[in-house]
Amino acid sequence: MGKSKCNVILGVTHPISWNNGACILIDGKLIAMVEEERLNRFKHSPRVRPVQSIRYCLQAAGCTLEEVDRIATG
Repeated sequence: MGKSKCNVILGVTHPISWNNGACILIDGKLIAMVEEERLNRFKHSPRVRPVQSIRYCLQAAGCTLEEVDRIATG
């Protein structure tokens, strides 16, 4: 991600909902977002933790979970 400190927010849906997914913002800019069903090919992915979505967003942002400043759930 670089040497300068950025504000990184990882957003995830609550695992007991429909259409679970994740998104990531760096300094207020949306970098990536994806629903879990797009990655596991299971329609709506109800009550499935968005593990693949989180992994995708972190990779798209080029950062690790340790570099995330805040995690927001909806």
